[in-house]
Amino acid sequence: MAATVASVTAEMEEENRAQVEKTAQNVKASKEKKAKKQAEEEAERAVELPKLKPLMEDFETGRRDIACLNTTLFPKPFLIKILKHYYNAKPTGVQKKTNQELCEEAMTCFEAGKLVIPIQCKCCCCCVLVFEFFSILTCII
Repeated sequence: MAATVASVTAEMEEENRAQVEKTAQNVKASKEKKAKKQAEEEAERAVELPKLKPLMEDFETGRRDIACLNTTLFPKPFLIKILKHYYNAKPTGVQKKTNQELCEEAMTCFEAGKLVIPIQCKCCCCCVLVFEFFSILTCII
């Protein structure tokens, strides 16, 4: 009887150990998958950002009106790229959103970017950028 109890206990411990190992492998695989996805997003951003920067600088300097984002010149995929790569936002539900809604999000991020206030440091001649609480909340999607 004692041998049976010992063997059952040993089997239970072995099952627990196997379960722990399996969980550790799943966690490791999940972290690797997440890191791979993040690396792919960064690579895509590195490719797309130089293409978007000149256009967005036109909006920031006032050479173009930001309201023209809501025209047929800027289709839905382009607005998504602006949000993802230029503003580094994580828009959700983009497939269900209309061009108008995506344009409003881009305009919100644009306006939030204008709220950046340079402050002169008193100890040296470096500038620190301070974001107002509202601008952070509106640009994080």
